[in-house]
Amino acid sequence: ASDWRRRAPRHHAFLRPMHRGFGQPMRPLRGARLRRHPSPSPSHGYLVAPCSITMQSATVVAPDTQVIRATEDANSAEGHLRENWLKTPLPFNPKIRRGQLANGLKYIVMPHGYPPGRFEAYLEVHAGSADELESQQGMAHLCEHIAYMGSTKREAILRKTVNTNAYTDFHHTVFFASCPVVDEELNLYGLKGKQMVSMMPKALEALYDVLEGPTQFSDKRVNKERNAVLSEASMVNTVEYRHECQTLSVLHRENRLAQRFPIGQLDLIRKWTTPEVKEFHGTHYRPDNACVYLVGDVNADEAEAAIHHVFSRLEKPFREDQRPVYKDLYTNTLKEQSLSFPPIHHQWQWATLVEGGWNNTEATGGTAAVSGTQGGLFAMKEGGVS
Repeated sequence: ASDWRRRAPRHHAFLRPMHRGFGQPMRPLRGARLRRHPSPSPSHGYLVAPCSITMQSATVVAPDTQVIRATEDANSAEGHLRENWLKTPLPFNPKIRRGQLANGLKYIVMPHGYPPGRFEAYLEVHAGSADELESQQGMAHLCEHIAYMGSTKREAILRKTVNTNAYTDFHHTVFFASCPVVDEELNLYGLKGKQMVSMMPKALEALYDVLEGPTQFSDKRVNKERNAVLSEASMVNTVEYRHECQTLSVLHRENRLAQRFPIGQLDLIRKWTTPEVKEFHGTHYRPDNACVYLVGDVNADEAEAAIHHVFSRLEKPFREDQRPVYKDLYTNTLKEQSLSFPPIHHQWQWATLVEGGWNNTEATGGTAAVSGTQGGLFAMKEGGVS
């Protein structure tokens, strides 16, 4: 009553036992009846083996005891190798240069010859939407727009061969410039001349301008980028975006990620003043709270020297008047472990199904003890776990 013979491929190379590797065909068992597996598409009726083989008559041969022991020994050795492998630290690429300036700025340089004649420079500021206070929801995103779009040094490197952009996430804000290693110098009218110049110092100067913020925070620029952010909020307000926000709100119900989406609160964005936005920039855009990445067809020594030359002159320590506020925000969070983490603390509840309902056992720090083959799932109390 099945049409699998007509619809399936003629060969049986797709029939493979579970214990063999891919590429090892299995002969159909003599006297076995093959059932068609539910097809993933209406035009293909593929067979699955061995789970879809119904035995009618076949001779079953008991496996050799020595084979079983050899298999068990191999599995045990493989388990030890896997355990040791997981504990082994990742190898360090010898081409990578790491360092830290006196002002606290970290940098990573990675020479890479592909594509030839190009490089990318990134500035990561360890402040995202999760670092916002209650009255600042959306300020990290707005500050990103102002700091980069308002930079005159970024405008100075713009041309057809250069790509610049930025984005804001929960835990950080990233600015980047993708440039050729050398390019023709532009004159006052924006036209290319005959003189070839190195683009690496210019790209680093644009990123330096983001951290320093000398001229960007004017009322005109703040209002212009405020309108851009409001327009962006209306563009991303799709069904898929709202579904994603609801999903993340449930998954992170017990921490700040559920209430700190990067787009922010529109009613707050509309009424911020220029000094308020500039204060957020001054609090988080510091050299000791940032990292520069430079990768591409560059000389490591020259790149390292350029980073030192550009960023060493920036002195912007943490404001002591802000320390009590952010001490409460960052204490006992993942950000104390690393600046690359958001200021959150996972608190989970391990729920197991027992007779009459669920048996809840709380576990903090994102871990829960599991013993034996006890079934269960991670669930959170209504309103979070305290």
